[in-house]
Amino acid sequence: GSALRVEAFPEAVGPEDRRTRMIDIQLLQKGADTLVTCTLQGRLTAREHDVFLPHFESEIRHFTDLRVLFILTELKGWCRGSPWRTLSFNSQHRTNVAKIALVGPIRRTRWMKQACQPLSYKELKRFFTKDIDDAWAWIGG
Repeated sequence: GSALRVEAFPEAVGPEDRRTRMIDIQLLQKGADTLVTCTLQGRLTAREHDVFLPHFESEIRHFTDLRVLFILTELKGWCRGSPWRTLSFNSQHRTNVAKIALVGPIRRTRWMKQACQPLSYKELKRFFTKDIDDAWAWIGG
């Protein structure tokens, strides 16, 4: 599998903030099954958006029956002026996504559901943070 970890932060923040500002994408393959997990946490910046979006779209473009799990449980939001608020995935590649699971607070899963609208997917389900084990079971991870 492949992985992307993005850490971007202004020089002024302390080391405690650096640990929480990260995006983690994991591509897990077992036979013909492919699962992409995306964990977004901390307060996201424009730089993180500019790295994450093309990498994520590139990562998923060649798969059929792909399953995607977004873990938003530690996502604090985004920096003022960054393009995260209007995030929308590009549907140009028409990836065949079988399932999308969104885990986190209602505000965050609602936002990610909107971002996923352009993707061609069969099922999308939102889970509360406390139900992360149910999300893993449903997505088949």
